[in-house]
Amino acid sequence: MINAEFNKNNVPFLIPDMPQYEEFSRYLAQIDHNQWYSNQGPLLDLFEKGINDRAFHLELSNISRVVACSSGTSALELALISLDLPKGSKVMVPSFTFAATVTAIIRAGYEPVFVDVDKHSWMLTPQIAQEAISHVDVAAVLPVCTLGMPYINGEWDVFCQETGLRVVMDAAAAICDQKISTYHHTCFSLHATKFFGVGEGGVVVSPSDGGAKNIRALSNFGFSDGLITQVGSNYKMSEYHAAVGLAQLSRWSLLKQRRKNIQKLYRKYVSKYSDLFSIQGASAHLGDAVTLMPTGFQSAAALIINKELNVDAVYVTEKLRQCGIASRQWYTPGLHKHPAFDGVKVCGDQGSHQLEVTESLNEGMVGLPYHNHLTEKSIDYIVSTLVSIVTGKSMSNMKRSVHGDFERARYI
Repeated sequence: MINAEFNKNNVPFLIPDMPQYEEFSRYLAQIDHNQWYSNQGPLLDLFEKGINDRAFHLELSNISRVVACSSGTSALELALISLDLPKGSKVMVPSFTFAATVTAIIRAGYEPVFVDVDKHSWMLTPQIAQEAISHVDVAAVLPVCTLGMPYINGEWDVFCQETGLRVVMDAAAAICDQKISTYHHTCFSLHATKFFGVGEGGVVVSPSDGGAKNIRALSNFGFSDGLITQVGSNYKMSEYHAAVGLAQLSRWSLLKQRRKNIQKLYRKYVSKYSDLFSIQGASAHLGDAVTLMPTGFQSAAALIINKELNVDAVYVTEKLRQCGIASRQWYTPGLHKHPAFDGVKVCGDQGSHQLEVTESLNEGMVGLPYHNHLTEKSIDYIVSTLVSIVTGKSMSNMKRSVHGDFERARYI
């Protein structure tokens, strides 16, 4: 049970929901007994089977398609390297994403090409990719499940079939929702701040058993039958992280329910202010398929402020900070504007150099605290404070209180 309430002067942004020592100590004892600490140990085997049963539901004969590794970034790098594209091949990627998505492309020896995202879902869609490839030659595409929003099952499969291009999906925060494909690799993060965290770790689900075997070899420097047949690196998950993962698997239903409750509460309070904010939703092109996609607050509470209010995200996040509420501008100012990526090709609408949706999101998006330790009182306080900031109305007449102390020394 989560034992935490918040003082209104201290509402942290992200706090992991991890198993306690007592919940994984028996697995640590197994490590001591086995004297096996890394290199595809018995606990890692159990964890890969368990995460398949909970998240992916692949047939028993295909469990080998699931490869656990040291981080979500490692998962991306492994999947990209396994494509074995010519050095310097171009890979399309949205600018509106976390840096690891792009650094993985560069580390794999390829060149990123920044493109825009859909204004509703904040994601790179197959339709955007189709338009972009008429202006730039790419060998692969790296779509992102932005803030945990899953893609409709099969839409990128159709893209693969129609274009012949390779796809690696960055589903870092969508392990509970994103369906697995037999056409492309799907990569997940197990970082402590994710819905299902083990501290640090990742998972690659390959479209085939052979692809997974190749990725497993790459994760161990490229060794196969005692010989290095290709250049890999040390991307392995340790037995210690597998031990935490096994303890987390027993909490799977609890974690899902807690996250579902937080989603429900945020929607309850934000829905009252649809004239002030918009949230992440399904892409307009999906039509009847929209009902198949969850709407908003998958792994983060992110809002777009109505432009007519004439307040920007920088102002709002600072005011929230002054009120003791940690917030964040997700992915600002867009990776195509970071110094490390100067010179990377940008391909916007009709081949332009402008990524209009990405830049619009950067101006108006505010990320709010989002984790399983939040209470209804704290979410009520967060949203009410936000409304008072963007409308300029005082909260003095609003009955809002958050009592208690949050007793945790470290938070993110």
